[in-house]
Amino acid sequence: MDTISTRYAKALIELAIEENKVSDYQSQMKFVHSVIKENSELVTFLKHNSIKDNDKKDLISKIFKDNVNVNVLHFIYLLIDKKRINYLSQICRDFNSECNNFRGILEGVIYSTEVLSLDKVKKLEESVSLKLNNKVELSNSIDPSLIGGIKIVVNDTVFDNSVSNRLRALKQELINGKDVR
Repeated sequence: MDTISTRYAKALIELAIEENKVSDYQSQMKFVHSVIKENSELVTFLKHNSIKDNDKKDLISKIFKDNVNVNVLHFIYLLIDKKRINYLSQICRDFNSECNNFRGILEGVIYSTEVLSLDKVKKLEESVSLKLNNKVELSNSIDPSLIGGIKIVVNDTVFDNSVSNRLRALKQELINGKDVR
């Protein structure tokens, strides 16, 4: 599905590819995404219709000018001018996916009952990358229904080491009359 956010993400990756700076743009857009995720007041300010676009751009410049290149900064300005700034978070996610696709990196999700440390996520990325013979980037999502353990999904591959999965397997073995010792 070609959404507004996807079109902007594709336009930005074309520029990143043209400049041969996909990794740089990707890390900069991850930084932008982290800032807007952590600052709901910023998002509210940027979405507010009665605030002038120049005031929004001034604030964006103050926040990002030392951390992103001029093209990323102007890209955000464009979103303000075109009244598309409310798509910025989704554009960041779509852009990250486009970058990973371009670089041959698979994306997946670690489902767990609690937030995992960055170190744990990195170790799981390394382990899954070895199993799949491909670089993998994982995000963490909370799923209390797992009871405990983790479940990792990368495309059509599922690694399920959750308590709920083990209980399901045990139940099935009991139903089938197998020895569960």
